[in-house]
Amino acid sequence: MKRGCLIGLLVLVVVSVLAAVTVYGVHRRYYGNIKFNGTVWRSLANKGGTDNPRQRMYRDLLQRYLKPGMTRQQVRRLLGLR
Repeated sequence: MKRGCLIGLLVLVVVSVLAAVTVYGVHRRYYGNIKFNGTVWRSLANKGGTDNPRQRMYRDLLQRYLKPGMTRQQVRRLLGLR
């Protein structure tokens, strides 16, 4: 009886780990960050929806490009706005 419970527990743990890795991979692929690309950013200006790559570029844009003290004009130029 103990051996059967131990095997069942082991199977449960392995399945749980595999499920977690799969969910993480899917999340990273569809919702992970991508590097900011000004050309792509500008080309998708009017694209709506939840699958817009601009959403995934936001963190990189914030961390690497937008700096404290930038003027509104500098930010607009970076984003390709007039």
